[in-house]
Amino acid sequence: MPKSTHLMLALLSSLSLSASAATLKIEDPCGGKPWLNVVIPHDEGLNAGAVTVAELEKNKIAFEGSEYGIVSIKNTVTSTEAMEILGPNEMRAYGWCYSFNGVEPNVYASDIQVDTPNDAIVWYFGFAHYKNGEWISMCEPTRLNKPAYICGK
Repeated sequence: MPKSTHLMLALLSSLSLSASAATLKIEDPCGGKPWLNVVIPHDEGLNAGAVTVAELEKNKIAFEGSEYGIVSIKNTVTSTEAMEILGPNEMRAYGWCYSFNGVEPNVYASDIQVDTPNDAIVWYFGFAHYKNGEWISMCEPTRLNKPAYICGK
């Protein structure tokens, strides 16, 4: 076999290996460089929550939460500190949201199976917007409004 054929086969082989792993990304709440962006070797039977917890622990990133969901990463605000009062009938409540393959699944992270090699898990700090007695949005990325008490000035 000619050397160029060997080189082409090696290149194609390396491309298929890099495309056969899931990814996990944890975004900075205010839109900076991601706090974590890793490739996860494909391992059947894992769920998105287990993958997240394992990688946070492996990378020694402080967090509160479990396979079900993440409450805080790197001491992000929680509880009443995570509420931004905008007026007498309006507020934003902040917390960690995730997408799986570009979709917000609206279930616990432990309910999502990472079962194909190209699955993508993205965690981002978001907010739910409450106005005049109803929730008008959920999981809007915080980086879009960058509140000073979370992102600084």
